[in-house]
Amino acid sequence: MRVRSSRGARSQSPNAPHSERLADGRAYTSIVGRCLWHLSMWYASLSRFLLLADGRRLETLADARQLILSLPARDQAQERWQRAAAMLMTAATTGRRDHIVVATGMIERAVTEPTQGAVSEKKPPARSIRRRTGGKKRA
Repeated sequence: MRVRSSRGARSQSPNAPHSERLADGRAYTSIVGRCLWHLSMWYASLSRFLLLADGRRLETLADARQLILSLPARDQAQERWQRAAAMLMTAATTGRRDHIVVATGMIERAVTEPTQGAVSEKKPPARSIRRRTGGKKRA
């Protein structure tokens, strides 16, 4: 099925990969072509690959999307993952390199931040409150 653009309607860019021109100069856009173009944006490369702690490697927007979708619902609901997912959607929709760079950074931060509520290792006590064991006694 093809959708024809009319003069008053918003038309696609003539250079877009999914639009063509009719003999009279009007543009038409195939719905399938438009969907395939948006689908192909998910396979755009991240600005740099991300290596996860478990050995997986994220190279494309689709890899990052799959990572987010594989998280438990509790983790997906966290604000850092919500923001990263929103930016990922923007990058996949627009295909702009600057959006992809920002999305890559947000995914990287979301992966490296400790999980909320996680128990972190305790820091050693400060020198002033460490107990002295053995050794020289002060006079």
